[in-house]
Amino acid sequence: FIEVLTALAVVSISLVALLSLLLTSIKATSQSELATQATLLAEEKIAQTIADQHITPGTTQGDSQINQQQFHWQRQIDDYHLPETNPNDIDNLNRIEVKVSWQQAGHTKNICLTTYKAKEKVREYASKK
Repeated sequence: FIEVLTALAVVSISLVALLSLLLTSIKATSQSELATQATLLAEEKIAQTIADQHITPGTTQGDSQINQQQFHWQRQIDDYHLPETNPNDIDNLNRIEVKVSWQQAGHTKNICLTTYKAKEKVREYASKK
């Protein structure tokens, strides 16, 4: 009888530990999924900007809902000048920065992606030299 009780105690302790591990794994997967969705949203906004032939410096923002999760995005476009470059080098860039934020477990989470786009085609620039 004592062996059976001991075995049941060991099994119940093991089950509690396994359930705790499972809950931690589910939480981490959920956090990773939201971060991935936010990154994909930021990449989409950057791709839309790069595809636009006439980029205007300034800030735009909006909200997107993905799989019942609300995301807020902000896109900042600035003129960018390469530091420490020869004035004859390519210095005609736009800096595109997209920030995405969302609420998760009572906290605000953020990601920020930045890229650069030449204002003119390289061939056109090279032919001007």
